[in-house]
Amino acid sequence: VDPGLAIDLELVIRAQEVPELFKGQIDKMGLEVTLYRSHVFWFAALMYFAAGVLLWLSDKDSRLRKYAQGALIAALSLHILGFAVRVYITGFAPVTNMYGTMLWVSFGVALFGALLFQMYQRAKMISLLYAGAGLVLILTEGFPLVLNPGLDPVVAVLRSNLWLTVHVLTITISYAAFTITMLLGNYAMVMNAFGKLKSEEIKDLSHHCYRMIQLGVFLLTVGIVLGGVWADYSWGRFWGWDPKETWALIADLGYLAILHARITGWVSPLGILLASPVAYLLVIMAWYGVNFVLAAGLHSYGFSKGGATWVGIFVGLQIILAVASIAKWKLDEMKTAKNA
Repeated sequence: VDPGLAIDLELVIRAQEVPELFKGQIDKMGLEVTLYRSHVFWFAALMYFAAGVLLWLSDKDSRLRKYAQGALIAALSLHILGFAVRVYITGFAPVTNMYGTMLWVSFGVALFGALLFQMYQRAKMISLLYAGAGLVLILTEGFPLVLNPGLDPVVAVLRSNLWLTVHVLTITISYAAFTITMLLGNYAMVMNAFGKLKSEEIKDLSHHCYRMIQLGVFLLTVGIVLGGVWADYSWGRFWGWDPKETWALIADLGYLAILHARITGWVSPLGILLASPVAYLLVIMAWYGVNFVLAAGLHSYGFSKGGATWVGIFVGLQIILAVASIAKWKLDEMKTAKNA
């Protein structure tokens, strides 16, 4: 944005009569322009990638872990700074559109990844999550015509910081936990396809995946219940089978099925890793599909369009990879049984 143009635009706006709702935003125009020109989330993405690369290499040189930690702290700090500025400008939690929720999910992936690293110290595994957080940020910033980064006024139904915080933040942070399961599952499928996945690594990956499914299911379930309470307050009913409500429930049940299968012993550790990316397709439908494809229901303030081709390609590739991995898994089991 040209600084002179921004100043001229501000003068034009100040000379006009504006609704009371927007008067408080005029003084924040300069800060908004600065936010866009700073590219803070791009720099955060680069720091996430740096943290991932350094942590991956730290298996050979443990001293690199300190640099990885520094890069991660820098990335999280930039991420939080960007959030803080957006919240200050709008006055609301930073999840009022698809762009905001993707920023929040990226932050959640990095944060949960850091917690997993502190708990289990699996450097290579967690390095993938840091890189994944950076990738989500790159995707968020790279498609401005699809994911609008604008700080538009919040629609009336969303003008409650309490419910935006306790419901929307809870729902979308659960997507971060599920994104981690998708990343771990895809890593396992690719490595298994080349025969480079050892049984001990499968157990570690599966355990991490299982913990994130537990966390994601807990957060999503709580978010759905809180959403019902908000719906009762706003629309006069707790549950109405709105597409957004329905697909959130379907996604929750999909991951609950994986947890149930794991507890009952119906699936092996590798089976959990193969099932998680497939279940993530339900999250994509609840998160993206309802707003950008179905565009139906009471959650109309989240509707938009664009990106369907790229999302469709991802879904198609994910299904192909999952089918190929399951087929290889079954063939390996048959060979093992035959040799026995």
